Amino acid sequence: MVNHMTFKLRQAAIALTLGMVVCFGVITEARADPARIVAIGADNVFGSGKGKHRTGGVSPSEAFPAQLEALLRTQGIDAYVTNAGVAGDTSPDILARIDAAVPDGTQLVILDRPEGNDSQAGLRSAEQDYIDKIRNRLEARQIVLMVLPAWDKIPGVVAHRDPDGHHFTAEGHALIAAYLLPKVMKILGVQSQ
Repeated sequence: MVNHMTFKLRQAAIALTLGMVVCFGVITEARADPARIVAIGADNVFGSGKGKHRTGGVSPSEAFPAQLEALLRTQGIDAYVTNAGVAGDTSPDILARIDAAVPDGTQLVILDRPEGNDSQAGLRSAEQDYIDKIRNRLEARQIVLMVLPAWDKIPGVVAHRDPDGHHFTAEGHALIAAYLLPKVMKILGVQSQ
C-alpha cells in the first residue's frame, strides 16, 4: 500500500512539474514577442513637413518614434515603434487610415493631434469627436490609445523648434521620446532596468 501511494505521489509530482514547465514555457514564449507600437499623426510624428513655409524638421530616423524605440531597447524591451505620421494630415485623415496604419498585434497607439492642420481646415471644433472615434476603433481591437499632450506640456520641447518655427530638431524629438518612455513602459507592464 505504501509503495502504491508513493508511486501515485511521484506521478502527481511529475505531472505537476511538467505542467509548470509547459506553463512557464507558454508565458516565456508570450513575452518573447516584441511589443508593437504605432505613432500616428501628422508632420511632427513623421519628422518633417511639406509646403513652402514649414519644410523643416528631421528625417523619420531622427523623429521621436525611432528615438522611443531605441530608448525601449536600452531598457531591454524588444519593441518596434512604427512611424505612421503623414505630413499635412488632419484628424479625419487619421481616422480614415487608422485601420490600415495599425496592424493586428499592436498593443499601443500614440496619437499626436494635428491641431494646426485641423485649424487650417476649419476642423478644430470637431477634433475631439474624431479622436473619440479613433479611440473607439482601437478599443474594439483591444489596443490602448495614448494621446500626446500639447507640446508645451512636455518639458523643454518647445525650446527645440526647427528654424521654421513649427517642427522640432532631433533634440526636441529626443525630449518627446524621453517623456514617453516611462509612460509606455507602464502601459506595457515592464519595469525600468
